[in-house]
Amino acid sequence: MCTFLNRAASAFILTSACSLTCPDDLSAQDAGLNRRQSGLLDPLVRPELSGQARVLSEGSVSPGSSSSSSVPATDDYGEQEILVRVDAWQPWSFGTSLGYEYQTNAALSPETEVEDLLFRESASGRGTFSLSDSLYVDLGLQQQLYRYDDLDLLDFDRIDTDAGILWVIPDAMPSWLAGSVLTLKGDWYRMNEARVFGAELFSNAGVSAGLLKSIPLGRNHTLLLSGAADVSLYSSDNVAKRHEYAALLAWQARWSPHWESSVFVRAALYDYETHDDWNTTFAASVDYVMASWCRLGISSNFIFNASDVDAFDYENVGVGANLRLSVRF
Repeated sequence: MCTFLNRAASAFILTSACSLTCPDDLSAQDAGLNRRQSGLLDPLVRPELSGQARVLSEGSVSPGSSSSSSVPATDDYGEQEILVRVDAWQPWSFGTSLGYEYQTNAALSPETEVEDLLFRESASGRGTFSLSDSLYVDLGLQQQLYRYDDLDLLDFDRIDTDAGILWVIPDAMPSWLAGSVLTLKGDWYRMNEARVFGAELFSNAGVSAGLLKSIPLGRNHTLLLSGAADVSLYSSDNVAKRHEYAALLAWQARWSPHWESSVFVRAALYDYETHDDWNTTFAASVDYVMASWCRLGISSNFIFNASDVDAFDYENVGVGANLRLSVRF
């Protein structure tokens, strides 16, 4: 809850053109691998993280049954305690999404842009288990499929898994930090050819640290601030190995029980062994909430990648629609 011309010929020409313009020591990082690892995933970073930060912050008050707060005394009744029910913590969440997107530069070429349509599907599961009022263990698994209409040589599958801890910073801390969620995780992902048990294209394992701050702006508006660092410890290809440092600013609004929208910008530094990329994503979306577990959405995004090696500069615009299903228990 992510452009069609002559298939093999177009993909072969674009990949060959990129490899010819790259220095010899970068030839292993071809246009296809750069696409799979870099630009494609950025539009999938959605401000739904604000929901996780908000739920954790609220849950840390008391993930049990009820809480109480004092109200000023009155002449008739004196000081009173009002009990507020807090729903039991729901540790499990599962979701799936289907999306279809038009892209102006499907192969992320620095010069010859080729349009294509991209279909993507994902299925994920996550368990977030409370150790205390503010500390959680978080485990996640996700499978993603990417299929192009014409440039099918760029098709691939990806599986991600992560595990770590989430700490809700207590109210005793400064107000600008209180309620934020600190994350410390280990993560691993593998990209393979587009078929069952396809040959590996790339794999990576690393550790990450992040901070999420959800700021309510009135009753139906939320601002999300996020910063993260992901350091690669192992990579199947040292040329494609990279460390990521990213910051995200998002605004999310709920206009009615059925309509929501969001706008966000994400800036990231991709630190490769042989070059550095500054990657910026601007995105906006509108969702129609059919039910608590089902929503339809339309979205658009613009990605700008500026590298100190010209062969990895690119721009890409995407416009698409998606269906997302999710349950929590």
